[in-house]
Amino acid sequence: MSQFSLTLLRRSSIGEINHQVLLKLRIICIRDMNESEDLEEKKLLGSGGYALAKITEQEEIKANLGIPQIFLANLGRLSEDRFLKYYCNVCGKEFSGSPLLKYETLNEELGQGVILVEKGEYKCKNCDNVIAFYRKFNK
Repeated sequence: MSQFSLTLLRRSSIGEINHQVLLKLRIICIRDMNESEDLEEKKLLGSGGYALAKITEQEEIKANLGIPQIFLANLGRLSEDRFLKYYCNVCGKEFSGSPLLKYETLNEELGQGVILVEKGEYKCKNCDNVIAFYRKFNK
């Protein structure tokens, strides 16, 4: 919560808080949440195409392999509403929205304390081509 919203709370006694003050607090809190989760449009590469999606700075850091490109596989599962469009190498064209996401939760022990938690794939909705695979591990 911002300093402004805390000041607003101190100036209003509990009995004086009205609908307008609560509405202002809600707007401030929503703005603060959005500022901490700024989403940027990025091109995410896959072996069978690419996607344009909105990701956070933390997700970008997680997906970065020390080269300029960001790989969809390194991000794992993203919600459909984060995708703007995707490109399929087989179809040779862009599609609006998100690719089809198919995943399964496994929790499979692979050895040495490594567990395959989830595996999934992003697929073209038109031709079923795999845009990218991903795996999520826990130690």
